[in-house]
Amino acid sequence: LECRFCTNNCHHSVTVKPILSTMEHDTGGALASCSSLALVLQDCPWIQAWMQMPYLQALSVAVGGWACVLAAAWCMPVSLKFKQQGADRVMSMVHAPLVVFLAGVAELCTDPECAVGHSWTRMPVIIFLGYIVVDFLSMLMCDVIAGWRNLDVPMFVHHMFIFCMFTAGYKNDAGMWFASTLLINEASTPFLTAFWYLTYSDRKNSNLFMMNGIVFVLMFFLCRIAFIPFSFYQLSTMDFCYRHINADTFLQKNAPRILVTGYALIFLLNVMWFKKLVYGSMKKLGMVSRTEKDTADGSGTDKIRKHDTRQQLLSDDMRNS
Repeated sequence: LECRFCTNNCHHSVTVKPILSTMEHDTGGALASCSSLALVLQDCPWIQAWMQMPYLQALSVAVGGWACVLAAAWCMPVSLKFKQQGADRVMSMVHAPLVVFLAGVAELCTDPECAVGHSWTRMPVIIFLGYIVVDFLSMLMCDVIAGWRNLDVPMFVHHMFIFCMFTAGYKNDAGMWFASTLLINEASTPFLTAFWYLTYSDRKNSNLFMMNGIVFVLMFFLCRIAFIPFSFYQLSTMDFCYRHINADTFLQKNAPRILVTGYALIFLLNVMWFKKLVYGSMKKLGMVSRTEKDTADGSGTDKIRKHDTRQQLLSDDMRNS
């Protein structure tokens, strides 16, 4: 059974993956549950209303939600220093599981689509865009205005680039299914946040730190280095969306080229980060000797407490990527 669904005023449909007729098989039952979940998300009245809002209105809803999450993080009964260094990291711990879950449902329960209309499958993107806005403002306050942390220029550039690219895709309904499923990349973020917290709390020599590092490297490889090429393969099965997007605007006409370029840049960036991550792990395991600069910079408790911990983390430039 193949189900297609579409919201009102929507000219595109999203295909739910077929439900097997032989439900006695475990895989058939799992697929049926997966398809049912996708239908529940699509039929949810408030999701329908949200996805049919104009872009700026829909974005304001997401921004308001993440602003409340960040405000709640600042109200936690912890030290002011922790909030200055990590309130937005607490927000990321809410964001990552949410978008990974929705991206996973889209990946597993629906078929690739180049144009999704007002389908729920673009909801992960607007949630992510709202998060990017709030996180950008938080960095602006903590890093630039208040000076609590050292300025992280690459992260500012990353946020602006991602915001512009995803906004263009959302407003022009170009490649939104692929943008949403790519947020599976965020599955490695909680382990990066744990990496930061263990460093902040002076537990870099603990077994927990070592275990988290191993899982972090594994998750980064699976959810980024392995998944991005797979997602690109899915795009290729759609002929890179050359025949699936209404070419009414300049961006829509050039969407296939933009998508391919975006995939290449994202993959190369993640390969660069993964290389740094592996090198840092090898140093931690003693497989690579530390240079004099490493020794001078060190990872001692005093230095971590006196300076912004971002500069001590090998992979901190990957936060929320």
